[in-house]
Amino acid sequence: MGSNPREERILAITIRSQRLGFAVAEGSVELLHWGMIYYEKNEKARVAAAAKRIEALFARFVPSVVAIERSAREKALNPPGPRSIYQKMRKEAAHRAISVCLL
Repeated sequence: MGSNPREERILAITIRSQRLGFAVAEGSVELLHWGMIYYEKNEKARVAAAAKRIEALFARFVPSVVAIERSAREKALNPPGPRSIYQKMRKEAAHRAISVCLL
């Protein structure tokens, strides 16, 4: 059996008003980690806490792709909190040269 280069690592994230869910997979079948992160109700604290957690996920798992899912309700309402979190996530991904896919 020949050696295979590291398969693509995917960090999938879903953002809700007071929590962030994530899953990390490598290749098409190996789930490495998953979880839910809860954060403050206060708008500024929420964005700061979510941004800090996202940076930690990027640093720990070093994904090659970030897949972001938004809820239908948040797409319709487009609230500022999740929008700010998405912007920070995209900025951090760009800084680390990580591809972003919005679902």
